[in-house]
Amino acid sequence: MFQAIALLSVAKAAVTTPSWDMPFTDTETCVDASDATHPSNKRLVFVAEPEGTPPAAGWPVYFSLVTDVYPSSKGNDNCYGSSTYGPEKKYSAFVSPADSLDFCPCIKNNTCTPEARGKGTLKKNRGTKREGEAWPPWPPHHYRCDYDDLAGILWDQRLKQFMLANGFAVVQVNPMEDDSWDAWDDDPQHTWTNGNDKPWLQKVFSMLAAGNFGKLDPKSIFVRGWSGGAQMVSWLFNMAPTGVFPDVEFIGGVFLAGGSHNCYESLPNVTHGICKTCDPSDSCPGSQWHVNAGCSSNMTHRPCCAKCCPTNFTEQYYFDHPDQYSKHPPSFLAQLTTQDENADLCACKNYYNTLQAYGVYSELNLVSPEYEKCYCIGNPQDPAAQGSPYSQYCTDSMSWSCETHTMGFAQMVAPVTQFMLNVVQNKTNNV
Repeated sequence: MFQAIALLSVAKAAVTTPSWDMPFTDTETCVDASDATHPSNKRLVFVAEPEGTPPAAGWPVYFSLVTDVYPSSKGNDNCYGSSTYGPEKKYSAFVSPADSLDFCPCIKNNTCTPEARGKGTLKKNRGTKREGEAWPPWPPHHYRCDYDDLAGILWDQRLKQFMLANGFAVVQVNPMEDDSWDAWDDDPQHTWTNGNDKPWLQKVFSMLAAGNFGKLDPKSIFVRGWSGGAQMVSWLFNMAPTGVFPDVEFIGGVFLAGGSHNCYESLPNVTHGICKTCDPSDSCPGSQWHVNAGCSSNMTHRPCCAKCCPTNFTEQYYFDHPDQYSKHPPSFLAQLTTQDENADLCACKNYYNTLQAYGVYSELNLVSPEYEKCYCIGNPQDPAAQGSPYSQYCTDSMSWSCETHTMGFAQMVAPVTQFMLNVVQNKTNNV
């Protein structure tokens, strides 16, 4: 059990800053959990371990729920679940931060505008009326760039370097298809109970505990998720106390531009807190994707159900058993400050405030407003962005801005590393 209050007495471990060209040494495993009920339930697991001798129990784990499928870099080209066409990403899970933006020339050319689209056609759309639509299949699109490129993939890759340099193994797992984690079970189909993620993740965690992915500590896992992946982190926290994953222990969470699994419920009667009064109509201002709806708990109108994350609520399990919040995994949450086009702007804040109210160790990290425009490449005035190979393109003449739905930014990289080191040290000291 994690003792949040006692953590204050634990000295902080120093964060090691790796070089920007730190190489990755990684492995890939195709995990197949297919059966008659779940055909083609197979996906890639990507693993990188730190250098040196691991602790006796193994390396603590940064377990990343990938949002958009990574391709294989080792020839495993038939391990993409239900996708007929395979991944659309052009880079692998462990490319360097600089190389992750190699396929996005509009940054250097200052041509990243929503109108410059059509060079990244989805394979499944070729030869159809949607020919010319860039990946992912929703606006805004940018010339040859993936959404992730302009949402902070640079810092996502940089964080992986920090993880390895500070003694954390990095495990990345693909979803069944892009942006599709089963973070709910109250629909008629009982998506979690009957879906693909439950048996597949059970197998992955069992393999991790058995040592199939290296010398990793199955009792020291931090789960990371962005957007819908963040909701899946919350869902795993909701399900873990039921014994569904007996081989592992989640000791922390990293939430990026997302919060509770109860976010974005379509009907007010199945949600909580401020969202009990939400507007389920399509005409609700800001309910559409790629439109900033603001903070659900700070509006002059009813919040849109499609962009509302509950207040005073994290997971259903802890709502039903508030006395168990002392066992809730510590959580680090990060989001933009002034706008978010695909989330409740208070998704992270509402979750964080609830944890704080129950005394759970948690941190909230928001981008400084003056750095939001080019957070995805780094602002040269931001000390945290020092060394970014792309910050030089953040200039007064910059005609575009990063996507307002962040998967990472400079100001969060060292703090989340420090946060995780604190949690591990607290666990090691058994305070």
